[in-house]
Amino acid sequence: MIFQRSNLIRGFLFYLLILILIVAVFVFGIVRFFSASIFGQVEYELRDSALMLKGLLVYSEKQGSPDYDAFCKEAGKNGHTRITIINEDGRVLGDSHAEISSMNNHGDRPEFIQSLRGGEGFSVRHSASVGYRLMYLALPVEVGTGNLVLRISRPVNAVDQVIAGANRTVMFISLLFLVLALVAAVRTGQWIRRPLRRLVDVASRLETGDLDARSEVAYPEEFRVLGHTMNAMAKSLAGRMETVRRQRDEYQSVLSGMSEAVIVLDEKLQVVESNPAAERIFLRSRKEMLSRPLLNAVRNLHLQEFAEGLLAGPGTMSAEFPLSFTTGGERDLYLQVHGALIPRGESGHARAVLVFTDITGIKRSEQVRKDFVSNVSHELKTPITSIKGFVETLIDGAAEDREILERFLGIIARQADNMHAIIEDLLQLSRLDEQSLGLEESPVNVETVLRNALERVREIARSRDIRLELRTDEACMVRGNQGLLEQAVFNLLDNAVKYSGSGGEIVVGVRRKGAVAEVFVRDQGVGIPPEDLPRVFERFYRVDKARSRETGGTGLGLAIVKHIALVHGGGVSVESSPGMGSEFMITLPQEQA
Repeated sequence: MIFQRSNLIRGFLFYLLILILIVAVFVFGIVRFFSASIFGQVEYELRDSALMLKGLLVYSEKQGSPDYDAFCKEAGKNGHTRITIINEDGRVLGDSHAEISSMNNHGDRPEFIQSLRGGEGFSVRHSASVGYRLMYLALPVEVGTGNLVLRISRPVNAVDQVIAGANRTVMFISLLFLVLALVAAVRTGQWIRRPLRRLVDVASRLETGDLDARSEVAYPEEFRVLGHTMNAMAKSLAGRMETVRRQRDEYQSVLSGMSEAVIVLDEKLQVVESNPAAERIFLRSRKEMLSRPLLNAVRNLHLQEFAEGLLAGPGTMSAEFPLSFTTGGERDLYLQVHGALIPRGESGHARAVLVFTDITGIKRSEQVRKDFVSNVSHELKTPITSIKGFVETLIDGAAEDREILERFLGIIARQADNMHAIIEDLLQLSRLDEQSLGLEESPVNVETVLRNALERVREIARSRDIRLELRTDEACMVRGNQGLLEQAVFNLLDNAVKYSGSGGEIVVGVRRKGAVAEVFVRDQGVGIPPEDLPRVFERFYRVDKARSRETGGTGLGLAIVKHIALVHGGGVSVESSPGMGSEFMITLPQEQA
């Protein structure tokens, strides 16, 4: 009996010790993770604030020599963030929470030294200036007079208190868990002494897969030990099975929720797993991809070569590069793929996981930016070159001829007007981008907008013998900026007049379509080829460049229309056929009664 009790006590203490160690490791991990998360969030907010303040400081520097101390105090007056500006010698030029005359040289501060050396400095320490612990982040700033260091900091005492409170909560929960586990262990110990016949029953149930079966044998000692072992085995297996099921569910949830496409390959480059995003990107179902060679599933030689190189690489090699796909003959995708090896057991075989990110939008944005810069340069270069040529001709002596002088000056004036029109339209687009965040809105009668826009083109339309017609439904109200809406309709009417022949007709009107109002401008002009329709609202895009220059267009009118519609929460569209005229439409949300 003493032997049995001794074994029971030793076994009980042994498992209790293991449980305490597990809980201790868990508590330590949770505390470390929580602390790292909190400090990481504070560091992220500091970096975000620092980058914003750096931009403001550089802008202030360009406007003139700023008062750094006033800059710091103004920027930090409404918060707990401390802002400091330090020159290269460590002298404090400005501080939001202290007088710079009382502050020591900061040349020995670790974040200051790191910023000068590596571009960004970070530290958490006690501040001698304010007397408590702060988190510091410093960034270098290049100014005309030399390099400065912009340092911002925040107190971490509140963070420490939050972490301490969380630690106490975790410790309490852990202790409660230990107590509950201790109670459970005691209860289990009371049930492990059962007759031998129950062991057979339990073993049979375990054999059939019933992992909930437990032995209740309590004596003799040998049977008790055996029953305890069986229970431990069953519990361990149940826990592992639950862990496997949970991990499988989590794995599937992660794969299903990812916007990136994921494909897993075996050592033979056959697809063994994919997610819904892969189906959307490659236009193939999961069934069509699984157990198929990668080349058959995706049909891209570059990807095949990448995967072969990935599997041939050592260890956990990873790489990335862009891939260009044409899927279904309808769309071009530009994908970026990341690959990594997953070691698999003792067989030495590895699996490869490929993660695809659709960066088509990024690439298109880059191309639009390049085209915009190129177009602006070209559009401004043309009148400048013309003006320069005529001026040089006049300087060389042509100015002596009064007739040539007047003709050349007229050409120079027209080219200057073209430059002025381009610049004004660019400024209008810039203002629209700014107003998208703060548009001054009021209820606007669409019919009034249309009538005002018609009056602005009526004279030029009459001079070209073009008829104008207004068609409206019952009073239609939208919420927006009347001036901008008139500008959009005027741009469409101006385009219609320019591209309509003598004797033609232009119809402008509004019609209701559910919760939106659709403004339309229909002409009988030359029309637009189908291949040009998707791009007519791009900046500087012209269907007929020669005719556009003859009519004095800048190539920005339709882009302005599009931006005005967007800032009002609407959109633009066009329908046209060559020789049959065009109909441009602006959709706007109606004003709710």
